[in-house]
Amino acid sequence: MTDLATPHAQPSPPRHACWSAACLLLGLYVAVLAVAAATLPAAERGLVVFLLAAECVAIATVVPFLAARSREGDRRAARAMCVLLPTLGLAVASLVIVSIVGRGAVPVGTVAWAQLFLLAFALALVGLVALLASFGIRPTTAQLAASLVGLAMIGNVFFANSLVEAPESEGAKTLAIDVTLWTNPWLIVGGTILEADPLRNEAIYSFSVIIYYGFRYPAASAGGVGARALSVAAPYAACGLGLHAVAWLVAWIRRRGRPGGG
Repeated sequence: MTDLATPHAQPSPPRHACWSAACLLLGLYVAVLAVAAATLPAAERGLVVFLLAAECVAIATVVPFLAARSREGDRRAARAMCVLLPTLGLAVASLVIVSIVGRGAVPVGTVAWAQLFLLAFALALVGLVALLASFGIRPTTAQLAASLVGLAMIGNVFFANSLVEAPESEGAKTLAIDVTLWTNPWLIVGGTILEADPLRNEAIYSFSVIIYYGFRYPAASAGGVGARALSVAAPYAACGLGLHAVAWLVAWIRRRGRPGGG
């Protein structure tokens, strides 16, 4: 009787599967950055911007995956650690390797401030996964949706031309440009924190009309690199915390609405 009941017992959190996936993705990411550090020329500010853009893509794809996998567990602390520790590991690995690649071009402190902002970006994506899951959406679907949102934010400069050119008034155009820049993590990293002006890079110059209008990168006038990084990280972190709060509220309301939910 005991043997028959065992399969129906409450399953333990899939920590091994989550940690295995996290370690595999983190190892793959570190390997890619290590190859770049060994083969690409150092002391190139543009190269640092490129590597941090790659980190933005990694965050947009890996972090929602970890957040979705962690929701399969039933212990809140274990679920949080399954996302937090690999994400911190990704940030530390990027800090070390990108600093090596950009030695002489970008100070280590500047790269560290960029990592702080990217952690806020990751928090916003985790919050989005939590919000979608709180409505009963399957974790895998929530993961896909959050990743698509993150990737769309990173690439918005390539399809925002119609949004920028459509308004007739200069005020509306300025608002459209500001929305595009504030919602693009890698432009914030490259333009605000590193002050590398990525929009005028030859690789994307012909794809965006923003350069033909007067624009300023978000919080570009905030002062030193720390002030600029905190000015852009704070709204992203607040967004992530807000999404988590709404997700908790929605989940609580759904539990109250169930029979016997109390």
